[in-house]
Amino acid sequence: MLVLGLPPLPALLFLSQGFYTMDTNKILATPTVTKLGWITTGLALARGVALDLQASGVPSQTDVLLRWDDGSVKFAAVTFRADAIGEVAISEKAISPYSIDRNLLKLPDFWACVIEEKSGERYYARPAGEVLEGFRLQGPLVHEWREVLPLLSVENGLPHPWLTVVADIHSYAADKFSMSAIMENCQDAVGGIVRYALTLGVGERTFLDLGTVSHPYLARTRQTIRVDDSGAEWEPGFLISDMQPFVTAGALPEYSPDVADWVDAGPSPLFSAGVLNPFMPDHGGRPEIAPYPDWAARALVHHHPEQLAFLFAQSDLSGSWPIHVREADGAMVSIDQRPNYWLDPRAEAGDKPAGNLTETGPLTPDIAHQPSLAFIPYMLTADRFYEEEMAFWANYVLLATFQDAMYNSRGGSQGLLHSNELRGIGWCTSHRRSRTIWHGWMPTARAWGRWACSGTRSGWRVKTQIPTTGSGWRSGRRTTWRGPSSG
Repeated sequence: MLVLGLPPLPALLFLSQGFYTMDTNKILATPTVTKLGWITTGLALARGVALDLQASGVPSQTDVLLRWDDGSVKFAAVTFRADAIGEVAISEKAISPYSIDRNLLKLPDFWACVIEEKSGERYYARPAGEVLEGFRLQGPLVHEWREVLPLLSVENGLPHPWLTVVADIHSYAADKFSMSAIMENCQDAVGGIVRYALTLGVGERTFLDLGTVSHPYLARTRQTIRVDDSGAEWEPGFLISDMQPFVTAGALPEYSPDVADWVDAGPSPLFSAGVLNPFMPDHGGRPEIAPYPDWAARALVHHHPEQLAFLFAQSDLSGSWPIHVREADGAMVSIDQRPNYWLDPRAEAGDKPAGNLTETGPLTPDIAHQPSLAFIPYMLTADRFYEEEMAFWANYVLLATFQDAMYNSRGGSQGLLHSNELRGIGWCTSHRRSRTIWHGWMPTARAWGRWACSGTRSGWRVKTQIPTTGSGWRSGRRTTWRGPSSG
């Protein structure tokens, strides 16, 4: 029997030396359930607070995604099935081993289907299921894993030349399943805009039909379906996070209660900017340009479910921007391996995406005015899509910083940022710091980046080596903002 879930070595040493007294009665957080069903919530804790967690009163599963250097929980995903509306107490528990439950690895026949508008050719992608490694969440209540699925032609069995489906799969106890199909047009290969009809389903039944979509080059989108073993659809639960542990840990800011209280609304069609300015280089007081977007501040302070839903919807659209580049093996492009790579049409062939950079859609990203779109949603949900979006945007800073053979402004793989506007250095430094400190490790992490700011423009020098695919291992001091966020 494969036994997993043992505490890391620092935690074992910490316990064995008698420095730690566990208190399972101490309440660490009290999120509020507003909708019944399966829930996975993120929780950040200060150093030395707890070694493992549980949701009191209901069966729960905790997956610790990041630990402090003393082995205590830094960031964790807590999963439980909410059967009552109201507060749920999250407290410490003893670390206990667990084994793979093969019953949680049996999947229904999920599929994704693409029909190209131009050729009419039909492509299918199906998860294989039955995996024994690579789990991100793993325990008695839920297993989560990722499968990268080629879209195979019904006609000749060949994969689609540009599109890939990245499937994040959840298998829950009580025979409930979900598949988040991330449609990517992100390969560093000859390509451009693809128009296709997209459907998702199980067995003989279609559960989601998006009609025809126009998918820009270097963009991606996520669509999710959920079914039980009888083939019926189901909806997840919903909760409002207790923000105090995040503030105490220095993970999220403590906003003033005077932040204006209203519910944002706006159309959010596929591959759109949502309520963001589609031309990101624009100057001025925009609600997305702040330590975090204004709507995020409202959601953290006032906790209306509609505000949180709006926050998550805008973060889902972060994949619409043409900043996502992968190598053929699925790794993010790294300036360590490709020091002269530049995400710009002016770059030399072989040092820029091989696809058509005039077919990246209507959205124009920008280093100096990039908002923090996915960090807060990731902290609240521990969702892998948000985690990966943070990594893509962090990597975008490196790939899009000016680099050519004549000026060598970025210093190739040195990752010098001094050619950017000062705000471009400031925003990306702040965002990358947050992402690095609070990222959990991803099993597919392979690409790494190095970044630096010379003292010639900013008056200071920063040189750190950090991962660009979601890992985090560096701590930092607490930063707290008071008062409403502003443009």
